[in-house]
Amino acid sequence: MRILVVDPTSNDYLLISAIYKQIAEVKLVFSGMEAIQQFNDDVNILVIGTEMADMDGITLLQKIRSSEVNSKAAILLLSTDPSLETKLKAYQFGTDEYLVKPITAEMISDRIDILLQRMGFSQEPGNLSVPEKPIPSAKIRSKKIVFHSLRGGSGVSTLAVNTALAIVDLWQAPTIIMDTAFYNGQVAMLLNYNQKKSFADLKSGVFSGMEHPDIASAIEKHKIGVSVLAAPRFPTSLDFMNEVFWDSIQATLTPRFEYIVVDTPHDFSDSTISNLIVADTIILVVNPEISSLRAAVSALRTYKHIGISPKKIMVILNHNVPNYTIDPARIQSTLDINIDMVIPHEAVEVAKAINIGMPVVKTKPNIPISAKIFELAYKLSLDEHKALEIDQLSSLTAQVRERQNIKS
Repeated sequence: MRILVVDPTSNDYLLISAIYKQIAEVKLVFSGMEAIQQFNDDVNILVIGTEMADMDGITLLQKIRSSEVNSKAAILLLSTDPSLETKLKAYQFGTDEYLVKPITAEMISDRIDILLQRMGFSQEPGNLSVPEKPIPSAKIRSKKIVFHSLRGGSGVSTLAVNTALAIVDLWQAPTIIMDTAFYNGQVAMLLNYNQKKSFADLKSGVFSGMEHPDIASAIEKHKIGVSVLAAPRFPTSLDFMNEVFWDSIQATLTPRFEYIVVDTPHDFSDSTISNLIVADTIILVVNPEISSLRAAVSALRTYKHIGISPKKIMVILNHNVPNYTIDPARIQSTLDINIDMVIPHEAVEVAKAINIGMPVVKTKPNIPISAKIFELAYKLSLDEHKALEIDQLSSLTAQVRERQNIKS
């Protein structure tokens, strides 16, 4: 295994070499041009510093990724720039990991270990084995569904919670909803339960790319069938929630739950980006009014910048006002993307459901808004579930399938 480090100061190289010299060949180059000349199919990981005399790290990244050489190599970009704009640009040009200096040995080894695991290497003390052939899973795979909008009040939390419960009702499958809106999380309120656990219980014990040892201390099973990983009840330091943390959470939840539903805040914080990147489907919630439309345009542009495929995005028009202020056709034209589903307006029953803490798909499962949410849940379901024979379905699931004209 070979790691190529571009570092005119040698400081990053010495740190990486000290950690990996027994299991890999760690080679140092001092300039961007040298890196381009030395970068070949034998390189597994390229580490780019940002203090080169001949070009900056972003430029080198762009040159490497635009070449036809070794597209399988992983790239770690080290930067002194903590701005979101630069980070998005780095992901747009093809970095796999982005780390802001100053860095520690633990920080850089965590990121490189994650890259190795993604590439299929398994690390043991003093040895690095070649990638093994994947072993087919004996269970149904897991699907991660992320609800997002840059516009507050768009109904993201309400749709996320109701969709998670609809999935449980359709398939009785292990399902968890994560509330990552850490400063104003709504999931516990919408489910009306007195949470005792939250993300705040996961401050320690994170292992890169491995299961989080304290996950049981933070997940609660709600009486109506869905598991919850809630946002903290009160503001707390969240500095520990880096990409290593999210890799650990992903590794822990995936084998335990067939559906992972994520409620996100109205931003592109590091936590939000981490969840968006690994999502199987992103639900972009849009409302029929101008501020929501502008927010959706911004969100779609940012998805593109961080390398999210349009195939992963579903646009849901949540009709949260009595009448359309913008015609749906105009919304589609402005966004240059199809609206996948329209959620009908139902202010009274939704408000009642929120006030009593019991989602509308449970209180009024047969009204139009609930019917649409069940259809959304079915559309988001795993192919393994949708392939079940009619006699394996509950009456509810069979009705939803019939409404969508899906044949057994």
